[in-house]
Formats: sequence, structure tokens, C-alpha cells
Amino acid sequence: MIIEQSVYINASPEKVWRVFIEPEITRQMGGEYVSDWKADSFIGWKGNNGALYTHGKILDIRTEELLKHQLFDGKEAKAVLSIITYTLENNEGNTVLKGVEELSKPLGENERRGVVSAWESALNAVKRIAENL
Repeated sequence: MIIEQSVYINASPEKVWRVFIEPEITRQMGGEYVSDWKADSFIGWKGNNGALYTHGKILDIRTEELLKHQLFDGKEAKAVLSIITYTLENNEGNTVLKGVEELSKPLGENERRGVVSAWESALNAVKRIAENL
């Protein structure tokens, strides 16, 4: 199952990228990514409360263009829950941010709606923060 969402952001790809990689900015979304931002490196989402909620591995990264990572199911990282790809497309100084999640397991209709809603919320949070930088 694949979930795709996109949002038009009135900000440059550089500003949108900062929302992902600069913890002091990212915390406005309720947490921060933990990573050294290199291919084959760890990536996780740590809430503002200090708890690590997700973890995975960066598969591909191109500054201000693309972030692709695995999301592991469980702490042992034995199974890939999904592969998430963010692309940032420069549109005359603004950005089209697209998120694609390739899930390893099918979802029921209610679960799918929940995931779509979460994606919409996340992308709109990035939009709000980037446009206010």
C-alpha cells in the first residue's frame, strides 16, 4: 500500500529543508529528528518529552531535494514497517513538498484514513513553520 500527499509551500527548498534538519526549528512540530543526515545512518523521531518514538535508516539523502528512509517495526529493527520518501521540488523559489509512504503491510480503510490524516497534518505543519522562517 502506498500513501502519497503533497503540499505547496511559499518558502524556498532551503527553508523547508531546515524544518527537517534543524532541531530548534523542528521542535515546533512536537519533536525532532535524531540523525547525522548521511546515507546508511540512523534516523529517529524524538518527542519534545525526550522519548524516541520511531527509528530507521536513511536510504538516500540529497540536501534540499530528497530524504528517503526506512521505518523499522519494533526496537530490534528486524522488520521494515515502511519506506518514507520526502521530495522537495523548487517551483520558482517556492517548494512542492511530497511525501510518499510505502507500507509493508496492507491497512484497513479506517487505518488508511488515519495515516492519510497524519500525513496531511505533518505536511501542513512543515508548511506553516517554513513559511514563518
